[in-house]
Amino acid sequence: MSLASDVIDMVDELLSDEGSSFTYSRGSTTASITLYKSEPLPFSIDDGSGMITEVVGVEFRGLLSDLSTFTKPQNNDRITSATEAFQVLPKIGERCYHTVGGMVHIY
Repeated sequence: MSLASDVIDMVDELLSDEGSSFTYSRGSTTASITLYKSEPLPFSIDDGSGMITEVVGVEFRGLLSDLSTFTKPQNNDRITSATEAFQVLPKIGERCYHTVGGMVHIY
């Protein structure tokens, strides 16, 4: 076995234990994918005029191959479940996602 296949096996195991079904959408294009949602991590955004907004960020993790319809996550994509809706946004000074092996981490 290669390291890549070991990573994919580990990701599959994690998702089978912890993953939930979400709808990922960009405009009118949607796909049903399995993601693991992390615990919320609050952070603050300063808009430059003295207004500070606290944001509760959530990170999603899943298989990069599940996002093949979209190539890569983009700002303002949406992730929804039956009861929650999230907008993909970058952390301050960062992209809205990063990849590790076959996994994608979306903010």
